[in-house]
Amino acid sequence: MARFVPACAIAILVAGVGVAQSQNLLSGFSIRLSTGFENIQGMDDLNGYITNLNDYYSGDIWPYDAAAGANFGGGFGSDPFDGWRPVFSMDDFSIANPFAIMIEKSVRATEYTRILAGLEFSGSSGAVSNNFDFTVGGNTDGSIRAREALSFSSIMLTGRFSLKDPNLPLHAHVGAGLGNATLESEGVLTFAQTSFVTSEFYEFQRIEMTHDKSTLSGRIFAGLEWNLGRTSLMLDGGYNFLDFGELEGTTDVYLANIQNGEQSRVEVVGAPGDVRYDPLPLVRYLFNAQRTNQNPTGNPPAQIDMNTVPANWPTPTIQAPQAFEYDLSGSFLRVSLAFAF
Repeated sequence: MARFVPACAIAILVAGVGVAQSQNLLSGFSIRLSTGFENIQGMDDLNGYITNLNDYYSGDIWPYDAAAGANFGGGFGSDPFDGWRPVFSMDDFSIANPFAIMIEKSVRATEYTRILAGLEFSGSSGAVSNNFDFTVGGNTDGSIRAREALSFSSIMLTGRFSLKDPNLPLHAHVGAGLGNATLESEGVLTFAQTSFVTSEFYEFQRIEMTHDKSTLSGRIFAGLEWNLGRTSLMLDGGYNFLDFGELEGTTDVYLANIQNGEQSRVEVVGAPGDVRYDPLPLVRYLFNAQRTNQNPTGNPPAQIDMNTVPANWPTPTIQAPQAFEYDLSGSFLRVSLAFAF
């Protein structure tokens, strides 16, 4: 017992010193949770692709392609869909920045001024998707599914100068940030219909697109902060610099053997390289090729050459494959809740 009491006293003393040191270490630190509104720009190319996709499947062009090689007569001639136009509607992309967390440290402070440095982690995402079912000639069922998803993440060093109101617990601040941001894009287009051979419903065509890129990012901002003891409410507005340019990755095409439905990967040549590009001309080429030049054995070709795409398409709506550029720069407005140690 005589040894136990001094041991407890030493343990309490050591714990007290540790707590004091931790408090000193955390002095001036705060954690901020943010959400807000982002004005994302630079999505015109991708939204234009979605518009063309809708035009293709809901207009006259896709039935024409689907029946390529048939005796059409005048104009587009006979319609394999019996005059029915499936509506394929995908909304434009919208990307939100619902959450960010920042660890901030006051590195210099006077009665009315502060200089703060921070490290911020943020992320956002957006997606569009749709599908429709169709019937060919009233006896062949089919469906098309499309989905595109974007995911954004960022880590950024920030600094801001804050000036306090002499009478109110209100601070005004200006600041800037510099960091690294990553954008990931994943898309898929699938086509399925009843097999003419087995009468089973199977996926005969699939296009997968996976791309990403990291880039230097920046930010300028200004705002207000209202102190409520150890808690603060903040409002920030400014501009983000997020120009990714062309994303890098792969576009893979899978075609099925018409006899057994087993898929094999098909190499695409003549399209933009390992960048994210509009796959709609590829879709159109596949419909033309499968309806006019299908191998009697049902085996898909080993290679698709986009340089052989017909030049006499009936409408200029669908252009040759073009690489997309992703410039997500834009203004922002957000609110934050900060907790000081």
